[in-house]
Amino acid sequence: MINRKSILVVLAMGGVLLVACQSKKEKLNTQIVETEKQVSELYSTETLNQLVMLYQRYAKEFPKDSLAVKYLFRSAEVNMRMKKGNEALTNLDIIIANYPDNKLVPVCYFMKGFVYEDVLYDIANAINAYYEFVAKFPRHELAITASTTIFYLESGKTTDEIVASFKNSNSDTEE
Repeated sequence: MINRKSILVVLAMGGVLLVACQSKKEKLNTQIVETEKQVSELYSTETLNQLVMLYQRYAKEFPKDSLAVKYLFRSAEVNMRMKKGNEALTNLDIIIANYPDNKLVPVCYFMKGFVYEDVLYDIANAINAYYEFVAKFPRHELAITASTTIFYLESGKTTDEIVASFKNSNSDTEE
C-alpha cells in the first residue's frame, strides 16, 4: 500500500520537473527573442546562424509546443535569406511531415518551389514543387501565383525576358 509520504514525494518530484522544463523553455525562448533583436540591429551571418540553431533547438526540444512550427518556419525563412536552400527545404519538410494539419503547411509546399527556383536554381524541381502545391491546394490564395510561375518556368524564358514581355504587353495596350 502506498502511503501519503510516497505520494507527496512523487508529486513534488513531478512539480520540480515541470518547473525545470518550463524554465528551460522560457530561457530558450528568451534567447531567441534576444537573438532576433540582435539580428535586427546587427544582421551578421554569425547571428543569423545562431538564430537558426536556436529555432531548431526549440523545435527539437519542445516539438508539441505551439511555437515549434513557428520557429521551424522562421528557420526556413532565415536559411532562404542566407541562400542555404537545402537547409530551408529540410525545415519545410519537417513541418510538412510532423505538423500536417498546421495552417502553414500549404505555404511550406509553395515555399519549397520558391527555394528550388530562387535559391537553388533547380528549375525542374521548382516546377515539380509548384505542381505538387497546386494539386494539393488548388483553392489556396497562392495557387494562381504558383500556376503562373509554372507557366513562365516551363517557357524557358529568363527573368529579364519575362519582364520585357510585360513591358511590351503594357506598351501594346497603351496605344
